[in-house]
This record gives sequence, structure tokens and C-alpha cells, in this order.
Amino acid sequence: MPVCPRCQCDRGADAVLCIDCGIDLRTGRPIPTAHGDDAEPPRRVARAKEAPPPPAWALAIGAWLPGLLRLSTALAGILVSLLAAGVAALALFIFSLGAPFAAVTIGAAGLILHAQGVARLLSGRLGLLHDVLTEIDGRRWGLFLLLTGGPLATGLVLLKVASGEAPE
Repeated sequence: MPVCPRCQCDRGADAVLCIDCGIDLRTGRPIPTAHGDDAEPPRRVARAKEAPPPPAWALAIGAWLPGLLRLSTALAGILVSLLAAGVAALALFIFSLGAPFAAVTIGAAGLILHAQGVARLLSGRLGLLHDVLTEIDGRRWGLFLLLTGGPLATGLVLLKVASGEAPE
């Protein structure tokens, strides 16, 4: 295996050129360039280490919720869902004031916001709800319905409780 006479790096058996300092390994002389010969060999740059494989739990989460593995998408999805929770609380407050139709309208807007956040986490990208929903494959539709239907059912129970009726 040839060794570069200038930087002492081992090269492959069929190497002709040292890629660190530009020495022709056949002659031991620098290859002429437009800038002339270098007086000193360049500093050796540390090569990046290969990243270790992700843990199994991250791969499992990434298969179902790829948006959680991307920081911007995860933050956007979680912030939109938190905003939806605030809108739902506003809807319950308005319902308690005796304006059920306004409360239902505001609650529906909150549910759409929550669906947007869930869809971002399921698709793994930022986008509008109708664009993102087209990218959710069949195996994640059940999870989408569970994550959006759960808050809807909870909201309906809270509306019944706020109206003075006990849930069945």
C-alpha cells in the first residue's frame, strides 16, 4: 500500500494521487497547479464519523408519526394542537355564557386546528390540512381518526356536563 511521502497517509494499492496534499504517488512530487506548489502540506481535516443508527423506539415512532422526528414539524404540530386546546376552552366558556351555536362554531374551528396539528405529525411535513391529508397513507388514517376523534368525544362530554346533563 503506497504511503504519501509528504503527509505519511496510507493510500489504496491502486492510488495514484494523495487526496490530502496533492502528491503524485508515482513520482513523489507535487502535481503542478495553477497556483504553484505548496510549501507546506495542508492540515489534515478530520473526517466525519458515520452516525450511529437510530434506536428502535425512534424508528417505531418515525414509522407512525414522522413529524415527531423533524423539529420544525413537531413544534408546529404541537403548537397548533395547543392553540386548538385554547380555542376549545374558549368554546366551553362561550357555551357556559348561554351561546351554544357560537360555542359549537368555535369548537369546530378548534377541532379543525387540532386536525391540522395531528396531520402535520402524521405526514411529517408542514402544509395546509387538505394538502397534508392526501399524504397520509392507509395505516395512519386510523391513528388520525383516533387522535382527532378523541378530543371531539371529550368536547361533547364536556358540553353535556356544562349544560347540566350527566353523560350516559
